[in-house]
Amino acid sequence: MIFNLNQMARANGKIFNLNQIARANLEKWSGILSPVARPIRTCIWKKPELGWTKLNTDGSVDRENAGYGGLLRDYKGDPICAFVSKALGDDIFLVELWAIWRGLVLALSLGIKVIWVESDSESVVQSINGDRPYSQKASSCLKHIWEEWWLHRVPRLRRGNKPWIRQ
Repeated sequence: MIFNLNQMARANGKIFNLNQIARANLEKWSGILSPVARPIRTCIWKKPELGWTKLNTDGSVDRENAGYGGLLRDYKGDPICAFVSKALGDDIFLVELWAIWRGLVLALSLGIKVIWVESDSESVVQSINGDRPYSQKASSCLKHIWEEWWLHRVPRLRRGNKPWIRQ
């Protein structure tokens, strides 16, 4: 499922921006959700440089479900497009990898050629960079990423962040 975040939605005769709907749902459910067992860490999202697009992805697996999603933003930080999908299996490495792959495929379809990818999965980023071994199940997805994108390595890269340029 792909969302254009600039689209408007109609509910009860009123028109809402999808960002407003997401904020309202978060506020509605935040008091019901149980607290996280591990400490909460503050992260600051930074806009990409002029001419770049940023892709943020994440995957999740629990006992019954698996899924992934991502968000593309322009150099001003404005959302371009978002995606979510259910995933098969219970391998978090593959789910995180599929999130990045799906985001890159979406970026290509939108004509985006210069992209900065952020993922919280250090093992997936290391495998994409060729710094970590990977399973046979991951090989076709990794080969597709390697064939379609030129990976530019940056010294002192923050964990999980990687700029990529379309060949």
